[in-house]
Amino acid sequence: MDAKAKDLLLDALKAAAGEPQGLPLFAAKGRRGLFASSPAGRRAAEAGKQQGLLATARTERRGKSVVEICSLTDMGLAYLLEQTSPRAVLAEIRDAIQRRGSEIAVLIESARSIQEALDGLQKTTENTLARIVPDSDVASRNGSGTAGLTDQVLTALVEREPAVGDCPLPELFDRVRCRQSSLTIGCFHDALRHLYQAGRIYLHPWTGPLYEIPEPQFVLLVGHELAYYASRRAW
Repeated sequence: MDAKAKDLLLDALKAAAGEPQGLPLFAAKGRRGLFASSPAGRRAAEAGKQQGLLATARTERRGKSVVEICSLTDMGLAYLLEQTSPRAVLAEIRDAIQRRGSEIAVLIESARSIQEALDGLQKTTENTLARIVPDSDVASRNGSGTAGLTDQVLTALVEREPAVGDCPLPELFDRVRCRQSSLTIGCFHDALRHLYQAGRIYLHPWTGPLYEIPEPQFVLLVGHELAYYASRRAW
């Protein structure tokens, strides 16, 4: 391997050290990658894979192309530490932590904006219904009002309690909707907030990577946390 390819490989290994879930093997427009899609970059990438310094973690389909996602192997980390200062590796990891912190802040702010938009739409819907539907009909559509809906949420949690673990909000929504087919996510969230503020349920946050949240429309913003599970509070 020539000197240029070796330098490109070391840079790629440092980048991979800061991204344990892997990066695309080759960069593209608007997308980070371990190597530039150039002859030298391709030689360095091939050398890294052949020597066992990089391994394919998975492939992803993006449009019409399939992207190879590669991550650093134990052998790759050992080689990197032999060839460079450990401080350089730690600096890359520190930068990756800062990037992730910034991304999380953006996602939380985005979730907050979405929640506010949903709340606004829910209020607009309720105000519109109040103008065109008699009060008794509105109450029946909402399970006899907030009180009726919160009772249904608690009942659903009680019925589920033989199951292990906290109840994911999508599952809880489906259980309540079995009793009330017209239930909306906005009304469901309102009932959860009411129960949480009254100290009758716990709302537990999602702790995994944000991009892995299944059915993210059910996420409820509570303070600075993204609640995705609920459990009944014992009295």
